[in-house]
Amino acid sequence: MLNVMEELVIDTAHPLAFAATADPDTMYLDQAMKEPDRDKFLDAMRKEINDHEQRGHWEVVRRDSLPEGTTVLPAVWSMKRKR
Repeated sequence: MLNVMEELVIDTAHPLAFAATADPDTMYLDQAMKEPDRDKFLDAMRKEINDHEQRGHWEVVRRDSLPEGTTVLPAVWSMKRKR
């Protein structure tokens, strides 16, 4: 199992990463990673992944460990700054 706290790979090129609104607090992932509070977004992402793993919803694994032809489900990060 991948230790998400040690390795969080950010894929900003995913074709499903769309901003939902023109609201400046709603961002594409690549925009959020350029913000001064980037670390808070990363912490929230780690928490989300860890919460799902602890509840048994999924297990994060490295793509290169999957058998040839395995279907990988896409995921979309919604980045919203909360004030």
